[in-house]
Amino acid sequence: LVASLLVAATAAADVLFVPGDHPTINEAIEVAVDGDIIEVASGIYRENLVISGKQIAIRGSQVDPPTVIDGSAPVNDCGSCVLVTGGSLLLDHLVLRNGTGCPIFGITRGGGIYAEFAVVEVINTVIEDCVLETEPFGSTTWGGGICSYFGSLVVEGSTIRGNRADGEGGGIWSTHATLLVGNSRIEDNHALLGGGVLIEGGEASIDFSTLRGNTALAEGGAALVRQAAHAGFYDVRFDANAAPDGAGIWSSAIAGAALDCIFSEQVADSDGATVRLDDLDLVFGDYVLGGNRFCGSTGVD
Repeated sequence: LVASLLVAATAAADVLFVPGDHPTINEAIEVAVDGDIIEVASGIYRENLVISGKQIAIRGSQVDPPTVIDGSAPVNDCGSCVLVTGGSLLLDHLVLRNGTGCPIFGITRGGGIYAEFAVVEVINTVIEDCVLETEPFGSTTWGGGICSYFGSLVVEGSTIRGNRADGEGGGIWSTHATLLVGNSRIEDNHALLGGGVLIEGGEASIDFSTLRGNTALAEGGAALVRQAAHAGFYDVRFDANAAPDGAGIWSSAIAGAALDCIFSEQVADSDGATVRLDDLDLVFGDYVLGGNRFCGSTGVD
């Protein structure tokens, strides 16, 4: 699945070079058609990319210095590094940095990426230092690093670090979507709920990855799962995440699993837990725990 967009884009695709053919990435996006690849040279691009209804790939430099998209100077009120609505998008070998999200109906969403009804694949990419702050009359914020809203998100071989949402999902916020994370690091993100990842509805699988140093002010230091979501964690290492309760995982999912995971040095309140399974009987939940190691962490409740 991770390579599907890249394969589709490569077949009979035009390659648009930035800055060789087009001075900015957004100008290349405007002329791109389905299947095109936008190749972006090393450097810092102070842009907020907007993609609507297209099936394209954006690929950065595979050697140092990296290709950085800095979203800190938006020309309108949308400060996401990448905004994608509909269609499909592949992001490869990029750094997304300093995004501030898009305010939509009073909710600020997606500092690095805001994806709505879209298929997005993020591979070999870093999303860092994005901050979502609650507006004076706003209700909340979703997804400091990535917000995926009713779509499909794949994160492979990537790092999501140092992002913050004053509301929910410091690293990733996914609602009624398919979320697949593999061979990635989600670290040092912060939120009120779900410091590393917040999964709401839909299906999610996080495999062979590390969630480290994420913090939540309420529940779910590394991950929070709720509202009939089906979520699985397989061969995941949870290191030094913190929250008053559910420092590793806080879940009211209808079904889920944490198999062959390592929980090391989670920090919860004295009456909290590393893994909190909440109201599972109420939602007829079926959560499977097996083969896990708890090293210096409180247990399951």
